[in-house]
Amino acid sequence: MICYVCDQDNWQKVMTNENGQIVAIHSKGIIQICKNCGNTCFEVDPSLDAKIKEYYRKEYRGAPQIANLITTTHKLNYIKVFLREFFSEIQDKKLKIADVGCATGYLLNFFKQIGHEVFGSEYTIPFRRMAEHYYGIPVTEELSSNNKYNLIILYHVFEHLIEPDKKLTHYVDLLEDDGRILIATPEWFNVIEEASGGATNSFEKWFNKDHINLFSSASISNVFRKCGLIVIKEDHEQYGQTYLLRKAK
Repeated sequence: MICYVCDQDNWQKVMTNENGQIVAIHSKGIIQICKNCGNTCFEVDPSLDAKIKEYYRKEYRGAPQIANLITTTHKLNYIKVFLREFFSEIQDKKLKIADVGCATGYLLNFFKQIGHEVFGSEYTIPFRRMAEHYYGIPVTEELSSNNKYNLIILYHVFEHLIEPDKKLTHYVDLLEDDGRILIATPEWFNVIEEASGGATNSFEKWFNKDHINLFSSASISNVFRKCGLIVIKEDHEQYGQTYLLRKAK
């Protein structure tokens, strides 16, 4: 496996002694640290990408419930505040806005209501159907490469992606030259926090098996630079770490 931060293949697996047996520190997978740059992630075979996509389609989440409405309302309000200056700058300009992993389409629905053209991608089938039938927003599994977008959002999606550097480079290519990308993800080795969730007190919970990548502020900043992005705004107070980025000139 090649490190997506520094492109090296020099890992230290994180093991523990359990009743005299040396075993992986997490029961669901092998956590490893890059000896070259310090990046931490689960050991993942990139060839399993198709299998993982099928997992997200059918097993990752069930049908939307009341709890989803509560958490998405919290997230929507947070994003509206975080992007307040951005929308004040564009004034009345109509934007093309894409949400990668858009869940039920709650965020796209808000942007649609204030006059923007919206596009969404989502693997989870029940969530995609809700976006289409409840909000009237067609959602595909991947963003169309035929468009150039003014704003692309990956809200708590980046930690789920195999080879995130390659996927982020793809989204940068879909961005208008003056466009913006919003990325939010848990911040590891600082404050362990899950959006709108309860208290976490176990290692198994902190290193969720669905979170392939365990980004610290340093490692994610290195990925941004590698993909040609510059941070123009960031927040580390709520929901992990959140960034607004633009292309480097």
